[in-house]
Amino acid sequence: MAENMNLNPGDTLNIFYTDGENKVRLKNIKITGIFHSGIYIIDSSFIVKKKRWNI
Repeated sequence: MAENMNLNPGDTLNIFYTDGENKVRLKNIKITGIFHSGIYIIDSSFIVKKKRWNI
């Protein structure tokens, strides 16, 4: 995903998500690292975040 979106550590990304009340929210996140699992569906579809990220 990072390669397709031309993202590198230090870049920022705006993501939209729904909260527990199904309200659409916007969060600006900073890319701190890129992980390659070697499995296409995972590498092209998932973002991993820290647990303590307050959104």
